[in-house]
Parts: sequence; structure tokens; C-alpha cells
Amino acid sequence: MEFIHFIATENDNERRLDKIARRILKDESLSAIYKLIRKGFIKLNEKKQKPESIVFCGDKIQIAAFLLNNKETSKKTNLIPKETEEIKIQVIFKNKYLRVINKPYDYSVQSGKKEKNLCDIISKSYYDENKNSSSLSFRPGALHRLDKKTTGLLVFSENLIGARWFSQALKANQIKKSYLAILEGHFNEKKLWCDSISNQRDKIKNGFYISKENEAGLKAITHVEPLSLGTYKNKPITLARIFIETGRKHQIRLHSSIHGHPLLGDTAYGGRKIWESQDFFLHCWTMELPKDNPLEIYETFICPIPLNFINMIKKHLPDFNIKSYNK
Repeated sequence: MEFIHFIATENDNERRLDKIARRILKDESLSAIYKLIRKGFIKLNEKKQKPESIVFCGDKIQIAAFLLNNKETSKKTNLIPKETEEIKIQVIFKNKYLRVINKPYDYSVQSGKKEKNLCDIISKSYYDENKNSSSLSFRPGALHRLDKKTTGLLVFSENLIGARWFSQALKANQIKKSYLAILEGHFNEKKLWCDSISNQRDKIKNGFYISKENEAGLKAITHVEPLSLGTYKNKPITLARIFIETGRKHQIRLHSSIHGHPLLGDTAYGGRKIWESQDFFLHCWTMELPKDNPLEIYETFICPIPLNFINMIKKHLPDFNIKSYNK
């Protein structure tokens, strides 16, 4: 039987055989991959292995030729994804481990309209830059979440080492993020919001799902610091800096709503509709990482405030010194 040979790279190191094979044979189901490995149509270092076998850099993976359309197709299996909308993404920082971008408004991270899928856009950029060193299984991906309507700091992996380190640090609560938001109502003192958020979400109009409070849910902790008071259409608003200790789905939006200060314009969570360039204003502003981290990245990132947000502040929160914060 004829086999096509693949060499594992550094970005495939310590990954399972079935996971790598699934990347190469992307049209096959995971159960089909298991069967192919068990029957010896997919081998590791010319030997029949178990699906959970660990692959190391330099190992050889052999896949039966009939599973691939032809040799040319097999060479292209892990290359550039489909063409996506060309937009200019502001890169805050990039090295061989991580890429930090300033996420634009109204762009989905992973789902949503194809031409506005940031994972596809970043993937295309990655493969354009690494055409001769693509791994068998690695794909650059977002390492945390931001809503489609939220702007600011978003971290993507550039290799497997970076992805694993950042994910572990995030899970250990070693990465601290703060957001800038415009909330309804006035308040002058710092607030601490602690509520449990349900794993289940309610579906509202247009197929959109919102998070909800539930005592049996996951604990969520949000710190809110008012920065400036203003008005919008003769109604009080507050510009606030928000720190989150946990990363629950729609945490800031739900907590703000529960405690009587929904994001201005966030109609899904009870906010008043606004007639501006965007639905609401929520910006991932800063990110602090562990000191002396092994990835040679900055300990603090500060993301420039978008122009639409700046104009909103100047018009409706004029006492805020925007120049002191928009670094």
C-alpha cells in the first residue's frame, strides 16, 4: 500500500496522533479517524499505533494515499484557508509566540459572517508569513473571547508554546484585564459586583442569546471604577473602568444590567437604544501579564481607544482627559 509521509514540526510536538490526523484529513469525522488509525491506514513512525499516541517533533506520520485526493492535495492540506475580507488589523505586539491585536468593532472572533471572522483573517496572515514552515496541526487561534461589538485587546497564538502558556496563565487567573465602558446612570464610588451566572442562556429576538443570573451558576466578580460623569440625550451616564476577576460569557454586560447600570445602547441587556455609530461602547483597554514570563512579551499592554469611542467621550463626557489615557 502506498503512503504519503508527513514530518511533525515544533508546533505539533506532544499532540495526539488522532488530533493531527484530523487536521490533515479535515473532511473525516473523529470516529472515522479512530478506525483508520486502528486499521493501520494511519501510522506513526511506520508502526501501527493507538489514536491517543503522542507525536513529537521530527516524528513521521504516514497516511494511506487513497485517503488523499493526490500528492499535491496532501501537500496543501494545512495551508491558507479560504479568502476573507481584506481589512487592516492593528497589531499591538507580535513575536514567535503570540500576536496581540486591537480588535475592531462589529467583527466576530470565530463565528458570524464569514467575511468578518477574525480567526480566518489572522490565519491567512499567519500562513502568508510562514509559507515554508507550516506545521501539520497548528492553527493560530484566539486565546480568549471578546464579543462581536466589543473592541480592544485580543490575543492570538503564533505557535503551540505560546498557546499553551497563555491558556494556562489565563486559567490560573494570572492575566488581568480591564475595560472601558459607558454605563447608564451616575455613580461616584467604586463598586464590587458578585453574582453567579448560569451556564444556560436565554434566546431573544434575531437568534441572539443572552446570559442570565442564577444562584446555581458560576461565580462572577466585577470591579467598577467611575472615571467621569456626563449626559446623553439629557440622561445621566458614567464612563467607567471595569476589572474582571472571572471571564464569564457577557459578564460585564449582564452585571451592569443586574445592578441598574446597563451599557448605554445595549438593548439586549436593558439599555436604551442610541443613535450613534455603534450599538454600545465597551473596550478591552489594558492587560497585565506575569512578570518575567518565558514568552518575551510585555508585562502590560494598553490598547488605544477607538476613534468612535473618543468622539463619544468628547461629546458627552467632556470632563474626562482623554489625552492622559489614550496612550
